Amino acid sequence: KERTVGFFDKAELIETHFDYLFSDYGFAVDSETHFNSFGNWVVVLESGPFSVHFMMDRGSLDLVVGPRGLIEWQVGPWYSLCIVIQFLTDSYDPSPLPIDKAEVQMERLSRELYPYVDQLSHLFQADIFEARRAELDAFCKARRKRMFDELTRQATGE
Repeated sequence: KERTVGFFDKAELIETHFDYLFSDYGFAVDSETHFNSFGNWVVVLESGPFSVHFMMDRGSLDLVVGPRGLIEWQVGPWYSLCIVIQFLTDSYDPSPLPIDKAEVQMERLSRELYPYVDQLSHLFQADIFEARRAELDAFCKARRKRMFDELTRQATGE
């Protein structure tokens, strides 16, 4: 297991806020990587059929998920938690996550992830993911297009 420890042990911080992943779902830290710029880091947890990646980029925390064993944090396939929840429920509309202390962002993401762990585990089972991957990818593409179109309308005043 790769574990490059930097300024703080981020995995311990994650274990504090996402304790249910460890106690109820058997997740374990697969890797922890710290970068020399902007305090960026990535912690990867794995259990059963899927991986959860915590990615801190210039103070903004993103939680991405994907199938275990097929996912490389640099390459994917991985999906932002909010997008996968929208895909699974068709009713989730997250408000933007303000840049705040990592602990505050983790608390919010923990509350958002908790109700969907079982559904994510099901989605990322190899046979289920294989059957639904094209649908999920198309959903993500359509969502990005809607966001780009909205940003374009706002920028042009249309």
